[in-house]
Order: sequence, then structure tokens, then C-alpha cells
Amino acid sequence: SVWYLMLNNKEKLFSNKKIRKAIALSIDRKALIEKIKMGSGVIADSFIPSVIPGKKGFFRQDYDAKAYGIEYNPTEAKKLFEEGLKELGMTASSIGTIKLLSGNSDVAQKEAQFYQEQLKVSLGLNIQLEPVTQQIRVQRMSSKDFQIVLAGWGPDYNDPMTFLDLWLSTSGQNNTNWSSAEYDKIINAAKAETDPAKRMDLLASAEKLLMEEMPIVPTFYRKRAALIKPNLKNVVDRALSPDTDFRFADIQNN
Repeated sequence: SVWYLMLNNKEKLFSNKKIRKAIALSIDRKALIEKIKMGSGVIADSFIPSVIPGKKGFFRQDYDAKAYGIEYNPTEAKKLFEEGLKELGMTASSIGTIKLLSGNSDVAQKEAQFYQEQLKVSLGLNIQLEPVTQQIRVQRMSSKDFQIVLAGWGPDYNDPMTFLDLWLSTSGQNNTNWSSAEYDKIINAAKAETDPAKRMDLLASAEKLLMEEMPIVPTFYRKRAALIKPNLKNVVDRALSPDTDFRFADIQNN
């Protein structure tokens, strides 16, 4: 699963692509994984995780995420932020307080506090945290009643499309108020393409456009550890649900 900041593009500040990119460059994902997630995650510098298949191997092996350029870069973030404010006719003092909606679990609140600090230090943004129950968070996401929200997505099936068609203008999961006719065109072309290699190239171009427009800011992929007895054999772990399959498992006592 991939976790990300969802930006409400209807908000004046987030209607600017440079501002959205600046937010992406403001987040030290390595520090997030090491200090907040305590190693239970992998840096996300793209939207599609490394375990999803692609054209020749895994999608991330075929299409390098480094090409998207959303790694931590506070200097470039500040530059883009100032350019974006100028394009919007805004000043730093006119922004006011930005509300960050998150779950109210200890883990979610620690992550929210991390982003709060990162955006303050890098961009000078004043972030007010709004921890709520899972039910309220989902309701407010569905009604697009947020400025920034912590969100995540786990795949329904083992293919990049289950991540990328979220952001179609007609998708019920697209709560960003962002839409792109070009993005819709690419995704729909991929849905109709029968050549597997050409289809993957289309999906890669869709992800590239998504990372250029940045209506959402990927931060990490979830990683979980398992403790298994040495004499328990043939347990199958999958990247997709069901996570652990014991149908072929057996206990060897010798």
C-alpha cells in the first residue's frame, strides 16, 4: 500500500502546481521512515510500489521513480513555493493556517506532527492538526471537506491500474478536486490497449503526468515484519491480500 498527502486542489494555495510540487520536495521521507515509522516503511518517491509487476519485471524496475524528481530538496522547494505564490498573487503572510486532517490513532498523529514540522521548517506553513476517527476522516474525504488529508491505498489486484485509475476525473476515490483530460485519455487508452508492453508504457506515462501535476504527495509504502518459527515451512506471503496464506504450511519437528 502507498500512503500520501491528498491536497484539495480547490483551495487557492493548492490550485498551483508549483506549490504542490514544493510540498512534495519539503518532506524528508528518509527521516519519516527512520524516526517516525521506525523502519516499518519504504520511501515513496512515486505512486506505484516496487512489488507491482510491469513490462519486463517489476514496474519500478522498468520505470525508474528517480526520474520524477520528488526527492527531499528543501532549497528547490522554497524556490518553487515562492514562484507559486507569485503566480497566485499571494504572499506568505496571506496564507493563514492550513488544516491537516488525519486519523486519531497514535501512529497517525505522530505522522501528522512530522508533516506539520516539515512544512513549517521548509516552507513556513502554519499547519493545524485535525485528528478524527476513521469514520469521520473517510466521510470528510468523500465530501471533499479538507485542505490536506493523510490518506492511503492498498491494491485491489496485482496491476498498476488499481493505483492509477483512482485519479480519473470520474473516480469516486478522487477527492482532490483535480482532473486532467489528458490523464483520463491515457488511462482510458491503457484500458483498451491489448499489447501488454504498450499498455505498461501508457500506465507509466500516466504516473509521470500524475507526478508532474502532484495532486497527491506520496510519502511511504507500508512495510510489515513477521516473526516465523524455524520449523514452520511453506507459508506463502503475498504483497496483496490475503497477506499470509497457510494453506500449504506444515510444521516440521525433525
